[in-house]
Amino acid sequence: MARDYKKKTRASERESPPLFGGVLSFLSGLSIGLLAAFLVYLYYQPSASTPVAEAGNEEPPQAQEAAPEQQLPEPVFDFYQVLPQRLVNISESLAEEEGQEGEKKDEEGSVAYVLQVGSFGDYKSADQVKARLALMGVFADIQRVVINGQNIRHRVRLGPYKSAEEMKNARELLEANQFDFMVLKLRLEEGAG
Repeated sequence: MARDYKKKTRASERESPPLFGGVLSFLSGLSIGLLAAFLVYLYYQPSASTPVAEAGNEEPPQAQEAAPEQQLPEPVFDFYQVLPQRLVNISESLAEEEGQEGEKKDEEGSVAYVLQVGSFGDYKSADQVKARLALMGVFADIQRVVINGQNIRHRVRLGPYKSAEEMKNARELLEANQFDFMVLKLRLEEGAG
């Protein structure tokens, strides 16, 4: 058998494109993309030229822009009338001070205290807190409240407590069990009891 000793060339060596052609096409595509991006940037760029004040116009441009703002109506605040009609939360320190100094007023029954342990968006979370309080021996109530006609909240509350001493005992129990709470002071109507 005769052998052919002729040098065989590999397929990769025969058909390899020049490296320069690939680099040239990449650079041309990159430059076209950058040119397009620059043109879009220039198109959406706000004009840098500002109007120059005329010689006859004595007001600077800033004063001209401020003039329409002065024509806006003055805001009207109605919280001066709304707040006195609503019950307002008080802080714990204020409740303690009134509990010590104003016990005569509390004995008359014109003030009651409520401890709010939480306010939740879903009933299940409020019920879980109520169950934890029940295991401690504390009776809690869940109050459903609609805020702004659309937002429903479930408040977990303890009380009402007629005296500051009852409220103080409940507060100490909540603090010992690491519950966060808020003290609310309610004014009782003379007909309610």
